[in-house]
Amino acid sequence: MKAPPPVKVSEPDDRSTRPIPNIAPSRERLRPFNSLHTAQHLYATDVLSRPDNIRARKALRSLASDDRRIELCNIEAMEQLRRTGRISAELVAPYAFQDLALHAAEIVADGAAVKAGNRWFRLRYRCVVARMAQAPSEFAFALGDAIPESEWSEHFLSAGTAIDE
Repeated sequence: MKAPPPVKVSEPDDRSTRPIPNIAPSRERLRPFNSLHTAQHLYATDVLSRPDNIRARKALRSLASDDRRIELCNIEAMEQLRRTGRISAELVAPYAFQDLALHAAEIVADGAAVKAGNRWFRLRYRCVVARMAQAPSEFAFALGDAIPESEWSEHFLSAGTAIDE
């Protein structure tokens, strides 16, 4: 399955919030990687409604239904990670370690990876987004360990940005 190009989403332009460091959380703060954290609030709609994300909204409209749903889930994953203070995510590779599972409205990405700064981390998520929906209705995730750089090329993870690829 060839991945569609990732949709670029701008960071919020709120300089009053403190920056979130691009570091991995300590093991003591992480839930076990097998345990998913259920999001209490969903943010993809807020992220996409910002004026600086007009290109992302247009790009999403041009994608096929399943690809659009996957990108909406990736956007939700990045914003959940940013808002929980775990990492400042820049890019999600939803099938870096294994294929996605698409079941009706549910997308399960047990083998995802997320890029933050110069590092990649394991990520799992379960996302419910209907075929014609504009945002997820449910989201649960777990952030895993940093992925050793020696494994990046094997999983098509890049040191650069999505634009560099």
